[in-house]
Amino acid sequence: MVSWEFGGANKKTIISQTDWEHPNVVSVVITRDPLTRLMASGGDTTRKYPGYNTQKLSLERWWDFAVYDGYKGSDNFFLRILLGKPNPHSEAQTLIRNHIEEGVNRTTEEVMELYPTKIWKKDFERARSLLDRFTFVLDIHCLIDGIEAMRDALSLEPPPPDQRELKHRNRDIGEGRSISETSKLKKELKKLPTRERIGHDDVYEYLVAKNQWDIALYEYSKTISLVRCE
Repeated sequence: MVSWEFGGANKKTIISQTDWEHPNVVSVVITRDPLTRLMASGGDTTRKYPGYNTQKLSLERWWDFAVYDGYKGSDNFFLRILLGKPNPHSEAQTLIRNHIEEGVNRTTEEVMELYPTKIWKKDFERARSLLDRFTFVLDIHCLIDGIEAMRDALSLEPPPPDQRELKHRNRDIGEGRSISETSKLKKELKKLPTRERIGHDDVYEYLVAKNQWDIALYEYSKTISLVRCE
């Protein structure tokens, strides 16, 4: 088995050049809602934007996260990886100061004009065609169900129980370990709509507009996912 994990897009990405139709290749791609991906607990994001997923990040820092820092995770992350199309503004993003810091108002349209994504419908169509070439598309929203369905489709035996995981789980239960307050808060916040988790309508609306084609790609992936999540 070969696993490819990409931390971002670059022009050397060879996903589209791979012979996915080869008779000896079974390929799997896992998709995720772009806005919930933004809220995931990534190491770099947590260090740079502490509090972004616990409703403690300031509005000014949210706008840095969304646009002014050139953060790759906020700009059509999955679609760019598929196409090998890096963020065109990542090196020049700091040329314009954060409008919250400057005390001025900017609409979503104004920020989009300052930093256009340079992703068009034709890019979405290319990425959609690439998804169609994979043997299995799995939605992370119901990943366990998807993996089990894929196992059945391939007539594979279920794996043996992970003894280390069972040992650690039993040890924690026996010692009465509790979940930290921060972990509890994150768990509760995950149940909220993304707009509420972000807590700032202007940031949310901008991120939706900015990632429109990545969102459209995810919506398409749900129609071809091996398991349709409820």
